[in-house]
Amino acid sequence: HLYTASAGNYEAYLQRSIHLAFVLPLAFVLFPMTKGAPKDRVPVYDWVLAVLAAAPGVYSMVNYTAITERIQQIDPLTTAQLVLGSLLVLLLLEGTRRIVGLPLSLIAALFAVYMLYGYKLPGLLQGFQFQYPEVIEQLYLTDEGIFASPLGVSATYVMIFLIFGAFLEKSGAGDWFMSVAQAFTGTTPGGPAQIAVSIASTAIFTCFRSSKNYSQKNGQVSNACPNCFRILKQFQ
Repeated sequence: HLYTASAGNYEAYLQRSIHLAFVLPLAFVLFPMTKGAPKDRVPVYDWVLAVLAAAPGVYSMVNYTAITERIQQIDPLTTAQLVLGSLLVLLLLEGTRRIVGLPLSLIAALFAVYMLYGYKLPGLLQGFQFQYPEVIEQLYLTDEGIFASPLGVSATYVMIFLIFGAFLEKSGAGDWFMSVAQAFTGTTPGGPAQIAVSIASTAIFTCFRSSKNYSQKNGQVSNACPNCFRILKQFQ
């Protein structure tokens, strides 16, 4: 992630495959299956799931050229692609359940089932009929399913900010910034927050003064109102 942030991203599907191959296994190593799972060690079955979670992404990396050159909905899926795609869907649902919770996992599973059986529903809910290999192909071997833009944002922008935030926390730089803010305004109510608002609103004010956005007058008002409100709050 640090390399591609400085040198440029790989092609979208490859970048997202690398990201998913390294991130998805963490769901099974860092988050236990149940509340009663051991806290002092990672169970063997979670290590097995972590290895299996990395397999689809590794396959996509190794066979990237063949995957991108295949013709969607025309070239048949191989047995390996069908198995790995099915495995990826199941492990993503389980990882979602562990990290976010069961409701979101059930919603995602419901939409996956809808792709298979939506054609049986009546009226406006009726969808197109897809075979199981077509569903796996759409979810796994294209950039319109699992490897769509949300994963792309995570692989390029979100991950960099997470790494930067972890660096600030572990190096103590985050505490240093807080100490500096408290040193300047720590004696006033909400002092550090006032510094944050002032800096953020200054950036907004700069954008609003641009001729391509709001006029200078509107930009000044948009900047002055929240800052006046912030000052008046001190006297409540």
